[in-house]
Amino acid sequence: MYGRVDTPMREDTTVAPVSGKGVLRAWLAEMVLAAHARGEVETVIGRAPELWGPGVESLLAGGIFAAAAQGRTARWPGNPDLAVTAGYTPDVGAALVELALGPPSATGRVWHTPVPPPITGREFVEQVFRAAGHAPRVGRITPPMVAALRLVSPIVREGAELLYQFEQPFLVDDSAFRSVFSTGATDWDTGIAATLDWYRADPDRTRRRPVPA
Repeated sequence: MYGRVDTPMREDTTVAPVSGKGVLRAWLAEMVLAAHARGEVETVIGRAPELWGPGVESLLAGGIFAAAAQGRTARWPGNPDLAVTAGYTPDVGAALVELALGPPSATGRVWHTPVPPPITGREFVEQVFRAAGHAPRVGRITPPMVAALRLVSPIVREGAELLYQFEQPFLVDDSAFRSVFSTGATDWDTGIAATLDWYRADPDRTRRRPVPA
């Protein structure tokens, strides 16, 4: 919902969506916060970046973890050499619970859930492959590939309008949350190991190919 930005995103970053999903998120946030301001309901918003982790079968997850588990080429959605932050789902869940149980002073506003230090897409993929015991094979999802895949892949269709996020640094500032709450961010290596375990627990997950291998 912040749109095309090239600096770390903070809770007070200007909302300027450039996609349908971004417009919807901006409208929902405005509606929720307005209801809080009118005293109709007590609310708090936890906002997370791109999600990954056990149980997540997104374009990012399926195109990388399933590929790494079988030694196929992983496809990064965009420029793999740009810095990115992402939300590990167990951390996001714990943060949302902590926000819901937090003090009244924390309500009526937006909080960014915790993220590990920035990493490039290439570094992330290489770490996943090393953990899987395979030599890294890093490919890229190009715009022509997206145009073709969106005709046959629901995951690509849903994520296509958000691919611009991977053609710019995608950095989330979580310092406000960390200054008040105790939930931290799982380090990349620990999260990668747990996610690979989840994929390997069901062979069908590693055989799915949301993008060409």
